[in-house]
Amino acid sequence: MRIFYTITDLTNEDIAVRATPGGSKLTNTATVATMASRITDATPIVGTNGGFFTDTSNGGLTVVNGSARKGFSGDGYYAISFDESQKPSIGYLNKITCWCSAVNGIEGWTDFAAINTTSTVAANAGVSEQIIFYTPESNSTTSGTSGMGGYAVQLTPVNGAKLTPGKYLQYKVASAPSSGNVTIPSNGIVMFGKGSQNGNYVKGLTVGTTITIYMNTNLKDNAGNITTPVASQAVGGSLMVLDNGTRISSYANSLGNISGNEPRTAVGYNADKTKLIMCVVDGRSSGWSTGC
Repeated sequence: MRIFYTITDLTNEDIAVRATPGGSKLTNTATVATMASRITDATPIVGTNGGFFTDTSNGGLTVVNGSARKGFSGDGYYAISFDESQKPSIGYLNKITCWCSAVNGIEGWTDFAAINTTSTVAANAGVSEQIIFYTPESNSTTSGTSGMGGYAVQLTPVNGAKLTPGKYLQYKVASAPSSGNVTIPSNGIVMFGKGSQNGNYVKGLTVGTTITIYMNTNLKDNAGNITTPVASQAVGGSLMVLDNGTRISSYANSLGNISGNEPRTAVGYNADKTKLIMCVVDGRSSGWSTGC
């Protein structure tokens, strides 16, 4: 077994940690070397892969430079996140909460919010009250909203183009509510609402109305404590294998696709969160490194 690892000093002010997407769309994939070659403002660069190679899969939360790209409440996958001061945290994505300012006496509010996923996922989880956001990184149109009993509208930003967790964002309604799939504007987002509260909220929006949105991403540790309320950078992965120096031997949400010897990557940090450790185990090479 051959293992490569790096230890990075997070207290060094000349070092930046960032999540780098495979491309402009969630469906794009690229090698770490290709992604590194697109970074022109830094050298040297070291990186490892996460998000199950593509952030279209349910590989946990993805936040790139403050912009939320993917995730949905209760997906059970872990992620490593960094706040604006580069302090790391690891936890599972328990909730994406969302609040929208009142319109016509109705507020939008839900503990089940999602980013760039289908309403079917929430429906299968038995969740009736939903708010789902679609960003330009998703696709040209929403998917899964047609025929799901909710409504969707286009929103254009007033005070910032990114769907940023932990900030009060203002958006202007740019389209009438639709019960079908909706084109995602290149300079905005689409909000889908379903349920007696959130469906009626979106249904009551009119073109030109300005609303305020506040969204939070809550990662929780194995003890159920919130590890980070706001992520500036976040990359999803599989399971936590080490917690406070103790190896975790059983999982409440074990995943079948981690069985068998394969190349593996892992990321973590030391006790005082000053050092970042990234590790790659090579695989599929008989006599050299068969993976783990």
